[in-house]
Formats: sequence, structure tokens, C-alpha cells
Amino acid sequence: NDSMVKGRTEVGPVNRPVSNATLELLAKRVSGVPKDFDVSFIGVLYPYRIELIEQLRGLGFAIAVNPHRPEAELTGASSRANQPSWLDYMTGLAGSKATINFSQSSAGPFEQLKWRVIEAGLAGTFLLTDDKDRTRLFWDQRDYARFDGIGDLPQIMQSWLSQPAELALASERFHERAVHLARTDFWSSIEKGLQLRGLTPISDSLLRH
Repeated sequence: NDSMVKGRTEVGPVNRPVSNATLELLAKRVSGVPKDFDVSFIGVLYPYRIELIEQLRGLGFAIAVNPHRPEAELTGASSRANQPSWLDYMTGLAGSKATINFSQSSAGPFEQLKWRVIEAGLAGTFLLTDDKDRTRLFWDQRDYARFDGIGDLPQIMQSWLSQPAELALASERFHERAVHLARTDFWSSIEKGLQLRGLTPISDSLLRH
């Protein structure tokens, strides 16, 4: 608000909507998937990420790196090639108790609410993120864990993994909220913004047509 036109309420932030059909397909695919890994990392393997993964493995954590893919090699090139389907990706995400999210934008040192945050919730895995400002706008801060730097991760991971009941409850609450955001928040956020601006709500437009 006020950033584009002084005194004007803006619509946002909004998340990408997901259809009920997609959510149903996902629920069937990940139902009963065993959580074989303590933590997953999914994404391009930049050098600093490879260093972090090797450090965590050295501390005894079971780390799944891009578990939806057959390659085990830790290289940036291999993490970009031969991309599986989205359901394969989500199944890999669901197979870990927690997943690591780095929020920095590829455009520079800017935080984003990455779509993977919602995907982590939809897959039912616990979120570990370095995001300070975005995730807390959508979820209760008790239902995920934030780290300031990679040096914090081992202790934070160990703290949560040593409390399986609390981890499961937090993951379930995070999941329920993710389903709500994916299913209805896109349209409801727009509707709210239109109402605040005194513009015609979407529901009224639909009724007229």
C-alpha cells in the first residue's frame, strides 16, 4: 500500500492458485509415502549448497538431495537436467520429515516467498527456511523453523527431529494452511482488495454473467 499511488490500497501479496483436481491427484500420489529421510534439499546445486549438504551428512543427518531424480551426483549441471514430472517432484518432497528452503531471489539479495514453501506444506513436510519477512505473513511462526545462516541449521534440525510428535503436529498445521492458500487465497485476496478499493467484487461480476 502507498508504494505505487499514495493512499491507495493494493491487492496482494497473492499466491498461485491450485485446482481441486490437482490437489486430489497430489493427495493420492503422496498418500502413504514413507518419510525415509530426515531432511531434503531440492533445487540447483550451487557450490555453497553442496558444501552445506556435505557438512550436514558429516554430522549424521540423512539428507535427500533432489530425491525425485535418479542422479546421485552432487553437481549443478545434473540438478538442472532431465526434469521429472511435478507429481514425481512432490513425491520426493513428501519422503522427508523436513525440507530446506533458501528464500533469496535469483535477481539478487532479495527475499521471496518461494512457491516451494507452499509445495512443502502441500507435501506434508516440515519447513526450514531463511526467510525472515514473507512466510510469517501467511503461517504461524510456531509451525515452521527459521534459520539465520547455514551454521544454525544443524542445531535447529536436531531440535525439531528430536521431538517427532511436535514435528508432526506443526507439519499438519502447516499443511492445512497450505491447502487453504493454494485452493482459495488467490481469489479471496483479490476479492478483499476490490472491496477495500470500492470496486465491483468478483462474486458480483460472476452473478451478472
